[in-house]
Amino acid sequence: MPTLSSPGKSEELIGLAGDRFQALRDAELRLLRAVTVGDVAWCGTSQKDFDPSNDAAKASSWGEERSIRAALIRWLCIDREARNFVDPRGVQVHGARIEGALDLSFVRVRFPLALICCGCKEELRLRFLRIPTINLNGSGVRGVNLERAKVQGTVSLANGFCCEGEIQLVGARIGNNLDCMAGRFRNFPGKALRADRIRVRGSVFLRNAFSAEGEVRLFGADIGGNLECNDGAFLNVTGSALSADRASVRGSAFLRDGFVAEGEVRLVGMQVGGNLECGGGNFKKGPGMALNADRIDVRGNVLLQKGFVADGEVHLLGAQIGNNLTCDGGAFKNSGGTALNADSVNVGGFVFMRNGFSAEGEVNLLSAQVGDNFECDGGTFRNPGGKALNADRISVQGDVLLRNGFRAEGEVSLASAVTKGTVAWTDVANAERASLNLNYATAGAICDDKASWPGTGKLSIDGFVYQHVLSGLTDPRSRLAWLALQSPFTPQPYRQLAQVMRNAGVDRAARRVLFTMEDRLWKEEGNFPVGWVRWPLGLVVGFGYYPLRALVGLLILVLLGWGVFAGANAAGALAPKDQKAYDYFVANGHAPAYYEPLSPLAFSIENSLPLVKLGQIDYWQPNPQALERGSFFASTRLLFGFQRLQVLLGWILATLFVAGVTGIVQKN
Repeated sequence: MPTLSSPGKSEELIGLAGDRFQALRDAELRLLRAVTVGDVAWCGTSQKDFDPSNDAAKASSWGEERSIRAALIRWLCIDREARNFVDPRGVQVHGARIEGALDLSFVRVRFPLALICCGCKEELRLRFLRIPTINLNGSGVRGVNLERAKVQGTVSLANGFCCEGEIQLVGARIGNNLDCMAGRFRNFPGKALRADRIRVRGSVFLRNAFSAEGEVRLFGADIGGNLECNDGAFLNVTGSALSADRASVRGSAFLRDGFVAEGEVRLVGMQVGGNLECGGGNFKKGPGMALNADRIDVRGNVLLQKGFVADGEVHLLGAQIGNNLTCDGGAFKNSGGTALNADSVNVGGFVFMRNGFSAEGEVNLLSAQVGDNFECDGGTFRNPGGKALNADRISVQGDVLLRNGFRAEGEVSLASAVTKGTVAWTDVANAERASLNLNYATAGAICDDKASWPGTGKLSIDGFVYQHVLSGLTDPRSRLAWLALQSPFTPQPYRQLAQVMRNAGVDRAARRVLFTMEDRLWKEEGNFPVGWVRWPLGLVVGFGYYPLRALVGLLILVLLGWGVFAGANAAGALAPKDQKAYDYFVANGHAPAYYEPLSPLAFSIENSLPLVKLGQIDYWQPNPQALERGSFFASTRLLFGFQRLQVLLGWILATLFVAGVTGIVQKN
């Protein structure tokens, strides 16, 4: 049997082939001579890949001198005698037209196969093939079936490769890279590339002007390096453009820098060891799902930034992100629906929606977990009539920053959110177009400015708990104006603010807040009797928060009574109660010497202060026989009326004072 080192091996191989195939063509002779020395069989008029004369799309116009029968290539691969003549560098053909179907299914080929810039009229049947490498760069084919094939090195379908049919790689095993750079896959509306459960130890390159018309499927793929789709075009407007559900990528997934998808991009349940980078990518599926990455697990960052555009819904439901979710400068468009749905996302680092971020439609971060800050500085959220940012029940270990030109048209909802840091709402653009919902949220501190407050009735803060105010802390007037924006009125925000002020040592401001709360509570009752009760409670004891007001009232009542009774005494309108002393008083104009002398001040004190006994009202009273005309001080009727009113007011003031001091009036 001849060996590769034997002289005249080319002629021997040509002789064997002539016996088998007869009438060998020029291109076939070149191939037979080339394989014995490991050279390329140049079949065209040029040895340049991108020469127009080697455009595989024009292969049907090539003459017979450039044609090679597929059966001859198969014979070189499977015939025991023929394959011994083939150099380890394998079969290398350039610029040929392959006649017939090349079928190497279930074959073990010991050398590489390279059909470069070749035209294949029929499908390449390579199921269960075992081979070192396959290179179809620049070739035009009707389909390639590499189902469950095992390729030790690289599969190259690049540099102008064009397929007008399905590329089948289901269950294939590739020891190095799957290289489809600048390849064109056309099988719309079917599958352009079907690579379910493929295993690639290296990277998958669908980049650098790669284009697919039809679905590219990588369901359950196992990729040892990167999935790179930079500058790739994936077109399947009626369905999924790229499907990689449950795929595992040990490196990073790049759908960036000119990536275009017209159709849904599905990354559901994908595992990525590095980053998912989509900066500069364009995802179009409006209306519908532009990017579906539910339950994706990314060890590094998810970058939807710097020119990222999604025309349709972006899903990150239940996603696990080891580092940051960065959407700075990204554009999310799904007017009237959900622009970004990241319900229950778990982010180990920061969430950034800053610096030109824009969303037309709801941004949903319900029950999200954020390991550091949630920053939206300079971001724009538009969903008029609905929730622009829905972050209810979000948990943030750092700060929530909505500031520096932050803009929202619609509701910003952080209901039941928990953040250990600060909720900052400052320098908000067009704040009147936004409403803010912080119901039952918890924060370490709040920071705001008046220019950024939402309009009246657009602030919801019932149950909102915080520890500090980083602006306007000692200015109760400003904070009360902030509380007045809430609708409907609830007392808890007032109690919370008062507690914060007490903790800061500003007790006077805290009392003012609670007084305002009680006043609002009484006003909310709104009916006539309550209004009459509210007025004296607020005036006399400040609803229990200013009990010393009652003492001031008592003092005024005592002084007023002192003046009245001093005038009545001078007019003889106060007389002894004892009959004998009274008779003496009438006869002589003054009480007998033994009788308790009258003190107008003590008489007023005893009438004004309940339970205070100074021995005056037991001995003295308005003169029953005083004239009913003349001055006020001489009128018995008026004096009796004043005395009764003084006693009544004294009881009321004293009772309210005691109630205020003991906390009976307060509802704190």
